Amino acid sequence: QLRREGVVVDRKTVAASMRRQGLAGISPRRFRPVTTIPGTRTHSILDRVKRHWDTGQVDRVWVTGITYLRTRAGWVYLCAIKDACSRKVIATAMSTTMTTDLVEEALRRARIL
Repeated sequence: QLRREGVVVDRKTVAASMRRQGLAGISPRRFRPVTTIPGTRTHSILDRVKRHWDTGQVDRVWVTGITYLRTRAGWVYLCAIKDACSRKVIATAMSTTMTTDLVEEALRRARIL
């Protein structure tokens, strides 16, 4: 509100003032990991590599991640597959929806290479 009114004030100053007044800011909800596998608890998914990503051999362990990017046309999702040993991105796939098709496409591309 202060910023919108053109008042320049430090965040810590605002926090100290709120504490003195007994006010608290609205905190975001606590993060709860979810899984896309129905009926599976989040932490019961089998860890086949026991968190030991780099085995010292190329193409033994691949890791993947999905992120989203804002474009002029809207949001797109990017799935990248990376070799854990060489740390090189070996395949990517992009889609306007985050479904299993996105990951499957990235895996298909990685297998071809």
